[in-house]
Amino acid sequence: MRNNLQEYYAPSDEELNDAWSRGVLTLDANVLLNAYRYSQETRETLLKVLKKYPGAIWVSYQAALEYQRNRIGVILAQETAYFDLQSALQKKSNEIESILLSYKRHSRIDTETISNLLSKALDNVAHRLKEQATQHPAYSSTDPIRERITEIFEDCVGDPYSESRLKEIFAEGKLRYEKGIPPGFEDGKKGSESRTYGDLVMWYQIMDKAEAEKKPCIFVTDDVKEDWWWKVKGRTIGPRPELLKEFRGRTGQMIHIYQSDRFLEIASQRLLEGVKDESIQEVRAIREANEADSVKRIRRPRYTEQDLTTLIELASRYNFAPTYRDADEIAKEFNEIRDQSRDGGSIYMTIWRIGKGYYDDIESVRTYRQEIFGFDSDED
Repeated sequence: MRNNLQEYYAPSDEELNDAWSRGVLTLDANVLLNAYRYSQETRETLLKVLKKYPGAIWVSYQAALEYQRNRIGVILAQETAYFDLQSALQKKSNEIESILLSYKRHSRIDTETISNLLSKALDNVAHRLKEQATQHPAYSSTDPIRERITEIFEDCVGDPYSESRLKEIFAEGKLRYEKGIPPGFEDGKKGSESRTYGDLVMWYQIMDKAEAEKKPCIFVTDDVKEDWWWKVKGRTIGPRPELLKEFRGRTGQMIHIYQSDRFLEIASQRLLEGVKDESIQEVRAIREANEADSVKRIRRPRYTEQDLTTLIELASRYNFAPTYRDADEIAKEFNEIRDQSRDGGSIYMTIWRIGKGYYDDIESVRTYRQEIFGFDSDED
């Protein structure tokens, strides 16, 4: 049975030793992007493990492209986090103040003292956040993390596909997604074809590499969606068996797929002694936070065409380059016009994405943006 259904069985020790000694180690873009979310110590640990790997280290062109496209977005999200948290706390404080008003006539509850304590605590937190924000690295202007990643993957990036090959993959992807064939079918509504079928393009490039090198692959991804992982009643069993079967059938090689925390656990046993449990726990916590955020984004209403054109109008008052505080003001006006409850950080990032052409698949948005600001999308 194992020979015919190998994708349902754990790899043998011999197969694992083969992959970890001479295989091709390749990363998804999200693993590289998460480096910006780690503490310095944990980030250094990850980069040391990559350099210690004895086989070939390589990144597909698609993963490298998505890293470059999304790097600034991740950096800006880190920078705006202080502002977002302060806004969220202020909002909750206002809600509590409203509740306190309803108890103002109570004979025993000293609402004024409670209000003062709350205000003092909020001021202390705001002061700490402001201090931390001023100390945050300005990676958007000088990025030593990208320099390290570039050094590690120098001459180790795959070649891009031709336009004709991409069109073939997009056509195949449409059929695969309709049948629920992994990977990538959960990205079916990302907008442009290059984004909708990005995971599939990367998957094909990894298979091409394994077939050409005649070597097994280790693929590390922090994607948590079910088009990569086999999940039963909320529990992740392992990689999708369909992926393991397709990879072996196409390349004649095995692929071992890990999330970053599991990759570091195994690497600590095989490659680099002294990987701290705290680093592994931090990587796991970041991945789980990303997973929770992914679920939240799915539940959050998408921006409609009218939402986006409204944002373009509001952003035009700030020459399409609002500060974080400007974004909070834009959010207030946007929410009033569109009857929504977006926060300043979300608005800030959406304005940035509009400028980068993320919504250019909507013709009216692209046209209106170009009419007002006179520039084309810039995804590089």
